[in-house]
Amino acid sequence: MVVLICDFDETITSQDTIGLLAKLPYVDPPFPPPWSHFTATYADGYSLYERAPRSLPLLDPHTPLTAANYRQLLQAEIRYQDSLRPIELHSVHELERLHAFAGIPTEQVATYAHSLCQIVRQDFLPLWRRASQLHILSVNWSHEFIKDIIYSAARHSLDDPENLPVPIIKCNNLLVRNGSYTGLFDKSILTGADKLASLEKTLHSIPSDEPVWYIGDSETDLLSILHPKVNGVLLLDPSQNYDKFNKIAATILGLDLASTQKFACDPYQQSWSIPCKGNGSHFYLVKSWTALSRIIR
Repeated sequence: MVVLICDFDETITSQDTIGLLAKLPYVDPPFPPPWSHFTATYADGYSLYERAPRSLPLLDPHTPLTAANYRQLLQAEIRYQDSLRPIELHSVHELERLHAFAGIPTEQVATYAHSLCQIVRQDFLPLWRRASQLHILSVNWSHEFIKDIIYSAARHSLDDPENLPVPIIKCNNLLVRNGSYTGLFDKSILTGADKLASLEKTLHSIPSDEPVWYIGDSETDLLSILHPKVNGVLLLDPSQNYDKFNKIAATILGLDLASTQKFACDPYQQSWSIPCKGNGSHFYLVKSWTALSRIIR
């Protein structure tokens, strides 16, 4: 048995769901400000707040990451990710100020999530069933939405969804009162630095003899993926989003360019082990949950 700690959007799902959640305020009655107002507010945050300098690439092929040196080697990236928090808060505060999600019943969220269960990656479900624990760590906005959508997918595809480990979900959660959203967020998970802090707290509660896997797809997951106490997985298929893959693998991580291109272009190579951790944990690039299931035995 293994412990899975996973990102949600584009890791468990095949697409980002923030845009799907953003449709809820416009159902009944329609919400006056167009969603473009909030996307513009988010973009404005990048000009209003200064970001800490980033030190790239993150990996040094000659210095494995260990519990002793992890924070020292990735100190600049931790500061960079933490400096994104005011930018994220800028748009969240605007959503709160205009009460964008206030009054939306969680029952409506459940019904909506059920209609979207097809965007859950089907090959994620067997690994969920094999896990002793499932933790979901996401910058998504709704615990209810995440829970309802993955359970809807499980009920649709598995014979025994009641036997799945109950997911422990931590996200930038919309707060609920009397069965409806208040319109306020808890603001706990906004950046990769927040994910790292939550991961480290979670690791304290997991028995030391249980292997832990962190799976994610984006820059906000890298600090957690590279943590020396977990087996880290970047789940990203270059054939579906080459630009994103190349930016993360080559530019941000600094992986060997020839090997990166080979992995991207070879349909038969579904996983790639990167020797960058020094304490027995591993880091993999994988193209699918199916490929990951062959690694996790």
